[in-house]
Amino acid sequence: LERQQQQQAADIDSQQRKQVRQELTLQIHEEKLALSNTTSMESRLDALEAEREHSKGKEVGFHVDFADHDDTVQLQHDGQPIKFNNIITNVGDHYNPSSGVFTAPYAGLYMFTLHAMGAEHHGHLTTLVIVAA
Repeated sequence: LERQQQQQAADIDSQQRKQVRQELTLQIHEEKLALSNTTSMESRLDALEAEREHSKGKEVGFHVDFADHDDTVQLQHDGQPIKFNNIITNVGDHYNPSSGVFTAPYAGLYMFTLHAMGAEHHGHLTTLVIVAA
């Protein structure tokens, strides 16, 4: 009977060790995965920081409108630039208020928004023209 109890105790001990090993193996796997994700995120962060350093001084942006929001623009011919008289911001000085032309200094993605209204009972076509060099 004593030998049987010792065998049962050994079996229980063996099962517990096996379960502990499985739990430790899983925990090690999870920690390796977390470390891998952290390393990957650190690499991505390093790349973004390097890109930011590379693009310092290359900021571009402008925001213009009319000083009097009731201004009416009379265009003399198609394709004539609209010269805005209120320069809110002109980061990099790439918008020329004298000509009404913005020159994109770098290849990239630019977003333009234009809000226009026509006079009552008149059909108007408003077009934003982007000339790529």
